[in-house]
Amino acid sequence: MNLKSLTIAITIAVLPVYASAQSTQFVSTDHHHSHASHLVRPAPTWKLVNTIGSQVKSDAYRNQTHVLIFHLGVDCLHCAKQLKKFAAVADQFRKNKIPIIAISAQSPKSLNETIAAYGQKLPYLTLADASHSSFKSFRAFDNFNRQPLHATIVVDSAGRIRWQNIGQHPFMDCREVLKTALAVRQETEQEKIKRPKIFLDKSPRIVAYQLGRLNNEKLLLVERSTDHPKYAPVYQAILERGGMSQQYRDEALAALVQLKKSDAVTILIDSIKKAAKVRTRQSQQTANELAKMLIGQPAKQLTDQKETLLTAALSESHFLRTVGFAALINCGETEFAFSQVSTDEFKINWLDSFRLVKNQKIRASQFDNVFPLVAKKHDLNVRKAAIRALAYIPVNQAKTFTKISELVPDAKLRDPAVNTLLAIPAKHRDDKTAAQLVEFFVALAEQTSAEKRTTDPFLNAMQLTDQLLVKIPIAARKKYRERLSKVTVRVVKIRTVVDEMRYDIPYFAVQAGRPIQIILENNDMAAHNLVVTKAGKMKQVAEVGGRAGPSKDYLPQDRADILFATKMIQSEQTTRLTFDAPKQPGEYPYVCTFPQHWSRMYGVMIVVDDLDAWLKNPTKPTDPIGNTRQFVKKWTVDDFAKNLDNDLKSRSLEIGAKIYKQANCAQCHKLGGQGATVGPELDTVLKKHKGDMQKIVREILQPSYHIDEKYSMHRILIAEGESITGIIKSETDDEIKLLDNPDSKELITIKKEDIDEMVKTSTSIMPKALLDNFQRDEILELLAYLKSKQRKR
Repeated sequence: MNLKSLTIAITIAVLPVYASAQSTQFVSTDHHHSHASHLVRPAPTWKLVNTIGSQVKSDAYRNQTHVLIFHLGVDCLHCAKQLKKFAAVADQFRKNKIPIIAISAQSPKSLNETIAAYGQKLPYLTLADASHSSFKSFRAFDNFNRQPLHATIVVDSAGRIRWQNIGQHPFMDCREVLKTALAVRQETEQEKIKRPKIFLDKSPRIVAYQLGRLNNEKLLLVERSTDHPKYAPVYQAILERGGMSQQYRDEALAALVQLKKSDAVTILIDSIKKAAKVRTRQSQQTANELAKMLIGQPAKQLTDQKETLLTAALSESHFLRTVGFAALINCGETEFAFSQVSTDEFKINWLDSFRLVKNQKIRASQFDNVFPLVAKKHDLNVRKAAIRALAYIPVNQAKTFTKISELVPDAKLRDPAVNTLLAIPAKHRDDKTAAQLVEFFVALAEQTSAEKRTTDPFLNAMQLTDQLLVKIPIAARKKYRERLSKVTVRVVKIRTVVDEMRYDIPYFAVQAGRPIQIILENNDMAAHNLVVTKAGKMKQVAEVGGRAGPSKDYLPQDRADILFATKMIQSEQTTRLTFDAPKQPGEYPYVCTFPQHWSRMYGVMIVVDDLDAWLKNPTKPTDPIGNTRQFVKKWTVDDFAKNLDNDLKSRSLEIGAKIYKQANCAQCHKLGGQGATVGPELDTVLKKHKGDMQKIVREILQPSYHIDEKYSMHRILIAEGESITGIIKSETDDEIKLLDNPDSKELITIKKEDIDEMVKTSTSIMPKALLDNFQRDEILELLAYLKSKQRKR
């Protein structure tokens, strides 16, 4: 072995564990026979030189199934063995018209020298890639150690990767590769009958029509590249398509900036304008997602396009005006934005934009501009918008509470006033004003007719009243409660937190034996319920209920341990649960029994003998599953962007294992063969991301950034008004089959004639904020533990 061969052999031997794990995937495009169709992806294009310096392009193999062999060089002993094996059966590949292209990590000169030293001409095309650009684009590259990897890849005649083996050692079973390539070719030929051909050289209208006929999965398989303007319509379709993962929107935006020689702000505004014009749920959802992308652009880019944003803020579209003002405010152009508010209509858009502004300090800086607009001299709609905006301005809240309280008697302003008062923390509510409001709302309840006591505005007012009662003396409080009990039950409104799989209220107190109504409002995409159980029985009820199935609302057949329960409700639905509280004081857990939700989605109903005494000195209940963690921080990817590799060194695997258990990862994932199958197995994630730990961090903290197709959620709106959310498993011309629970063995069949609207969401089934109760070091211990547990084979 020469010195160079020895160096390469040693390099291979010391590759980290995650790089040594072989990644082998065969991907069928038949949705009925493969669970891995989401792995099909377009093969990157390449342009390389052969051993005599002539240029060869991937276009030459565009319509052929072919095999790519990425190797380190002929003088690598492992590679030499593989290349020799393929040389021995090259005739069989040639007879079956399956070209082999071997791509070396060497320069053309070095490749020629080593082939000459090898003493045997290779009977297939050999190319050189000293820059390793093709290795990287095909993900055959170890980013951590900055080294190319061995890879054998089958690309079909449609230009898609259909089989691959990437890792430390080259794949030696040549006959298996040929067998796979032939199967891929046969399936691709059959697929061509169903697959529409896209002609990108036609008029924009025709191209748009062709792309519009494709579903998201097919659209992502259309060839795209940033080396020619003809691909711009493909990227435009990806950017504006409903239900598209954030990863692909980001890719499309970056490509369009390059192809159109434009900027992100201009492109996004044009796309938002188009989406906002279409009055469907899917288009409105897409418009909101594009708006978040616009407002989230770097401050400098937004500032540089100030005039473009101003044009949007003063446009005819109500939605675009609000987004334009939000972008101007978010990048610090607050006074400039305010100076452009010349009419009442623009004032309303400017005020409504505060709910979209991410920067809390910037929102706070606008108090002096917003607060005066609640005055009586202004237009009624402007005053309403100003009241709404003050809920998002976190300064001078005591002053806001006093002022907005004065507006409550005005029936025209009462609803937005109540909502803003609910948003103001209790510490900023003064006792005197609170007492005045209680007297007003109790009298209002007594005057309200029975049929109006179930409306949302009335219930919001009663919720505020209940919160304000704690501010007044106990004796007066009891009298007010007695008056309220004669006309209404005590109401507790509980909402689901979007994408976080939790209730917004972790606990509340009720008086023993007194009537109470719980209103469950589901703002999340998943289905949820609320089940009150006996003390100590929450987990048991939830686990048994999770196995009961949707037909039983995921409730156990034996309900001996259940006190009260709502039905399972879908996204954007509300349900009410009215009952008399238990006579026995104690802590009664409530939980969502949808499979796997119980570990995060629970709370405690505290039953007390004297509610007013408890409210004076409230005590936090014992956590039903023993969790003592408190909120630490809303972690972002940027919090782990610097020195992540160094931060993961010298970590304790024992601590990491404890964090893994405390974070309840096994509730949805398998690791080392242990755990559930709701989500992907965690001992292959580094292989999936080629050792890039930053991508692992993003998947945990931003689970909706990239969503595998098999986990994509759809919301089906039935003609009768019912809503069902789940994963589409199969679809025909007449019906779809939906899985509303990844653990369920039952599919819900829905006739297409009964569907009013079908909206694909860009929200992951995995909740966000999973690690917001953990310290940064604890998260690093968890990441190091996951890294250590990656499969070696």
